[in-house]
Amino acid sequence: MIWVDSRYLRICLEEELDDMMPEPRRLTVPTRQRVTLFVVPIVIGFIAPALTLFSVQIIVGGIPVMAAITDVLFHQYIQGQNLLKMSLYELFPFVALAVVIMPFTVFRIYRACIVLCLCGLLGILSFSIPAHVYLWSPDYGSATLGKFDMVIYFFMPYYCTGALLIGLIVGLIIIKAPYYKTHPIGHCVQCGYNLTGNVSGVCPECAEAIENPQA
Repeated sequence: MIWVDSRYLRICLEEELDDMMPEPRRLTVPTRQRVTLFVVPIVIGFIAPALTLFSVQIIVGGIPVMAAITDVLFHQYIQGQNLLKMSLYELFPFVALAVVIMPFTVFRIYRACIVLCLCGLLGILSFSIPAHVYLWSPDYGSATLGKFDMVIYFFMPYYCTGALLIGLIVGLIIIKAPYYKTHPIGHCVQCGYNLTGNVSGVCPECAEAIENPQA
């Protein structure tokens, strides 16, 4: 009869299992979704001034919808109130948001990247929209522009960048919160990967240990 040391047998089995287990892949957001996360903030930043002017014309000025649309298109090229140039000038914080989000797509799941993007957009727009309403309202209402109002417009991209940083901080707090990381039963507690049929004891996406591997 051949006696086999149980400890030696266990070590051999563990080595075999280590060889059979696939290397954990680095968690990344798919390319199409990364492009979406990059393009959407820039598009929103480009059309935000025109949409704000359109809303001011209807709400403050009482202009009919079709007339407001015509006026917005006219303002795209009017001297001194060129919406196209304004949009390009104020695009910096939105481009900054798109650039900042890209590194997060390498090690964060898509849902977390969306939360960061939305919080950043809300931060920028929370300052940009009220500022535009304040600057455009005198053209369609009874208010008048003050001598420092153009200073507000000139520094708007810088104010919006500060608001962007606040929004990103709020987004980071949200995705770090314990309740945000709650995933359905049968999914990885860390990244949310579907572990149906996984018997390895390790998530193949993020290498997180699985407490109860499925048989």
